[in-house]
Amino acid sequence: MLFSEAAESFLFKVTASRDFPSGARVIPTIPSSKQNVNLPGLQLDGVHIHAGGRSTLNSPRVLLGDDHPALLKAEIDLLSGHFDVIGTAADGAALVSEACRLHPDVIVTDISMPILNGIEAVHKLRELGSTAKFVFVTVHSAEEFVEAGMKAGALGYVRKFWLKLHLVPAIKAALAGQPYVRN
Repeated sequence: MLFSEAAESFLFKVTASRDFPSGARVIPTIPSSKQNVNLPGLQLDGVHIHAGGRSTLNSPRVLLGDDHPALLKAEIDLLSGHFDVIGTAADGAALVSEACRLHPDVIVTDISMPILNGIEAVHKLRELGSTAKFVFVTVHSAEEFVEAGMKAGALGYVRKFWLKLHLVPAIKAALAGQPYVRN
């Protein structure tokens, strides 16, 4: 297949979403009738390629967990300019499921969530072999929560009061393997 034919075979789907305040995201996809497209030096096998408002080539992939929709929206608004926010979950069980499906680089989660709390979800993901970095965003200021979160495997802990100032640096520190606590 020639490059021009392969390029013409892409379907472009544009979706505007409140989850991505930067606007529309263009998601070229390969039609299902063309399972494999061979280009010189490139093999595309049913791959979804994300393009759009900013390059996502090397942006760390972040999954968010919180049972408050308004806070999830605030986190998405804050993080979308720095990271590729790939999904959200409203409870600990959904967080585990989405993390297994999406394989994020970083998981930002609340502690107090239904079904499984954030600490239990992090324990479960570690048991399942997740290599994601974890950052807790919570209202809890007691040292016992900080210690429990870090013992579970988190590198970051940010109280919701400090979200705007400290969440991005906490994620960057976690990606670098450095602890970050703003209690």
